[in-house]
Amino acid sequence: MVKKRLDTFITNYIPATSATLNGDRDLYQARVAEIEYLLSRPNSERASALIAEFEANAQQAYERMGIYAELMQNYPELTTQLAGFETLYNDWKQEAERVFELHQRGDTAEALNLLDGSSLDRFNTLRDIYDVSGMNIETATYQAEAAVVDRIQVQQTSTIIVALIIFIAATLIALLGPLMMSRAIRQITGRIKEITEGDGDLTARIESSRRDEIGDLAQQFNAFIKRIDDTLQSVSSSTVSLQHASTEIAKGSQELAARTEQAAANLQQTSASMEKSQRWSTTPPILLSKLINWRFQPATWLSRAYTPCTVLSRPWIPLTTLRLKSAASLA
Repeated sequence: MVKKRLDTFITNYIPATSATLNGDRDLYQARVAEIEYLLSRPNSERASALIAEFEANAQQAYERMGIYAELMQNYPELTTQLAGFETLYNDWKQEAERVFELHQRGDTAEALNLLDGSSLDRFNTLRDIYDVSGMNIETATYQAEAAVVDRIQVQQTSTIIVALIIFIAATLIALLGPLMMSRAIRQITGRIKEITEGDGDLTARIESSRRDEIGDLAQQFNAFIKRIDDTLQSVSSSTVSLQHASTEIAKGSQELAARTEQAAANLQQTSASMEKSQRWSTTPPILLSKLINWRFQPATWLSRAYTPCTVLSRPWIPLTTLRLKSAASLA
């Protein structure tokens, strides 16, 4: 808004003001040339130069008002005074030309009356248009300046408010930022402390929505804890499998030991049976040797050896009975 008004002021108002001021000056110089013409000798070089000067200044005054109208075409409130400019300009110029004509014919008195009469009135009326145009530009300039100043004040106020808001926000960030960071760090420290003390819950995670270095640290810590949790779960599964395998091995060992004991018992029983068989297979020769020796002993020994000999002659007697009788005879 301020830039637009400044552009308007620079592009339109200043050139229009210059056009009205220069146009008013040219109009006044044309009036001076008209007056000086009456003081010169008609048809002289001085008179011709003054007429040429009048024409040039009058044309410049007209053109400068055209420049003003063109610059102010977008501001109709500043061009209302130009409604009758063409008519007033032509009337004034015609009156001035009549003054020149009367003086050239030698009717200087009538020319003076016309100069101070209708020609002056037309000049003043036309000059009022230039004055009004200049005043309108000046008023518009003051209004634009006031609007720019007001806008600048509003912008300054807005800038101050925004600066205060930024200052307050920066202060809050400066105060709360470290607190939030320390809170996140304390949370991570607490989780690490829980784990180091042995009571940590490896399934828990640090909830953090931060997108800064603290948030990255929390995410990496969660990933680290998850990795540890997965490793411990894998170790736990392996331990359970190992315990199950150990149980199976122990059970197999017990079964093998029982079978070994049973085999040993069977082997011992077999060995005992074989030992008994071997013992009874060697008993008759011993008894026979004793019987041979008994021939040379008294008859009482023969009577005592009768029973074994009788037993030996009866192989159907059980081995247990034979063993008992042999032992009795030996005694």
